[in-house]
Amino acid sequence: MAVPASGIIVLDNSALPYLTDAAVQRRVFADARAADWEIALTHLNAVEAAKTPTKWKRDRLFAVIGALTPSDGLWPDPLAVLRVVGQAIHDGRASVRLKRLSLDEPWLNPEAYDRLHTECEGLASLVERRFANGHAAARPQIQARLRQLDSWPYESSAANFLDQYLGTEGLVRTVADVTWRGLKLPGQAPLERLLRHPVWRLYLDVEGYAIYARGIVHIQPKQAGRLDLLQLVYAGLRPRSLIVTADTGMLLAAHAILEGRYPGARVVEARVFAAPNTSSTEARP
Repeated sequence: MAVPASGIIVLDNSALPYLTDAAVQRRVFADARAADWEIALTHLNAVEAAKTPTKWKRDRLFAVIGALTPSDGLWPDPLAVLRVVGQAIHDGRASVRLKRLSLDEPWLNPEAYDRLHTECEGLASLVERRFANGHAAARPQIQARLRQLDSWPYESSAANFLDQYLGTEGLVRTVADVTWRGLKLPGQAPLERLLRHPVWRLYLDVEGYAIYARGIVHIQPKQAGRLDLLQLVYAGLRPRSLIVTADTGMLLAAHAILEGRYPGARVVEARVFAAPNTSSTEARP
């Protein structure tokens, strides 16, 4: 069995248009291989591509996914990763094995893209709508509570909020329990052990950041969608990780969650990552 790479490069779909050129793809592959990084295209990349409304843009995204996906296939979706890791934590196993999705799967065949568009667009819209509406409904209550506590407007940074949120059993316990049950994992969520595993800790940070950005902070930043935020879970699969995105909301969220809190993880803008004069010590591995 091949030894896994020590680093993982997660490409948000907003980064893929910067990687359409074959010469750029070869350069990125060479940089990654030389520094022991793996380019991780995921199930979410395929879903996001399939929901793209314009056919030529959709086809272009799938072409990049096909060109950059390694031979062992796409990584599973983040919730599937959480489920597998959660089961391993429950069982006391140190290692996990994730089933990859082959590009030969029938639903990834180019002939299926048009049919998949409607299905994936509806699924993604439903996920994002429920996510946005849930936080919007909770915001007035959160803001009122902050006023009662004389903590309005809340001016602490996202990183400070996340450290408090993870360090105080209460809200984070609720998030962990709800997710654990939703994934149909056995027993009660073992919160202390989940916080020690980078995949689950990142997921809990993602949920905490959404609460901060959408409910707590007075002036709301540019928002990242739920599907975008969930991609940060993949950063916990390797000691080193690089998140590449062109989405402002995702950049803000990834910086807040990762910088100074996950030493092996970085986020970089797609245009910098793809630039021909980018040095390996700056944006690429």
